[in-house]
Amino acid sequence: MRLLLVLISTIALLCACSGEGGPNNPAGTFSNESAPPPLFPFQKLSRSGPQSRSDGHLRSVAVYTLSNGASRNKVVSFVSHGGAEKYDQSFDTGGRGDPSVAGTVQGAIAVSPGDRFLFAADAGSNEISSFRIGDGELQLVGKVASRGMQPVSLTVHRDLLFVLNAASSSIAGFRITRNGRLRPIPKSNAPLSGSGVEPAEIAFDNSGRVLLVTEKATNDIDSYSVVGGVPTGPSVHAASGTTPFGFAFAPRSENVVVSEAFGGASGEGAATSYSVTPPNMLTPISVSVPDGNTAPCWIAITRNGIAFTSNTASNTISAYSIDAQGDLTLTNGVSAQTGMSPTDLAVGRMIGRSSCST
Repeated sequence: MRLLLVLISTIALLCACSGEGGPNNPAGTFSNESAPPPLFPFQKLSRSGPQSRSDGHLRSVAVYTLSNGASRNKVVSFVSHGGAEKYDQSFDTGGRGDPSVAGTVQGAIAVSPGDRFLFAADAGSNEISSFRIGDGELQLVGKVASRGMQPVSLTVHRDLLFVLNAASSSIAGFRITRNGRLRPIPKSNAPLSGSGVEPAEIAFDNSGRVLLVTEKATNDIDSYSVVGGVPTGPSVHAASGTTPFGFAFAPRSENVVVSEAFGGASGEGAATSYSVTPPNMLTPISVSVPDGNTAPCWIAITRNGIAFTSNTASNTISAYSIDAQGDLTLTNGVSAQTGMSPTDLAVGRMIGRSSCST
């Protein structure tokens, strides 16, 4: 059976994902030899491919996050050896972060298929930085304008990358070239449902034919049909619960699980599963299944259909099962206790008995 490694970013912060904003506390600059900076919930934890030993056991997993510094933005790498995580080194993006969005969005880092390239959102300078992933280090390839204001979330499917620009309430598309640079796609800009909607995340479905964006202020979910890298939409769908936030697609299906923070109301956290049917249908399956915790904001789903939510204000992780039909069932309201205010999640794979490590 597989051993699930759940990697969690934490910071002393109450319910940043409720829509009330995050801490106004930028991470400072630091060198490779300095202590690691605090991890802001703004960051998406992405992993490079597991480096397996010849005996089939996991040797290490690389995890990347952002410093989100207002003057200099950096990608910070960590390496997990058998579940023990240590600070590795940092890499300058050449852009600037925006601490004002800390705790309000998900997906500021994305990794290309095959773990060849890493892309980082520079929300303070309206840019996207591209890195080539090498042995133990990142090489900056270049950066491009995000074609909007305040890029906060990225999603990749094959050679396509889309960015969510929060301040301009828009999305934009790029082609990933062979060397990892980003080339703007003509006519790929599209608006959200309106202005001031407080978007949280953008992501492709598993087919790459649909884009979803969650809006916290409107309690809506936007869907876009994507053909040839050009989106059509949005089609606007009312979310089943309040404050739709992070989401993830179940493997090998077109079912998606969306966390619902309910404005940070105590004990009211929930999640809803939906089926996604191209070009623009979003149909609820299991509606607002409660986890009994406060402010579930980020979602990660394992390959065998276990959905984890990080409950920012309860300092816990909840576990749901999602079956092939998309039915969502709470299996453990408190699957794990965490440090202060768990934020983003990433799931790795190891070989062994089934368990969860935080």
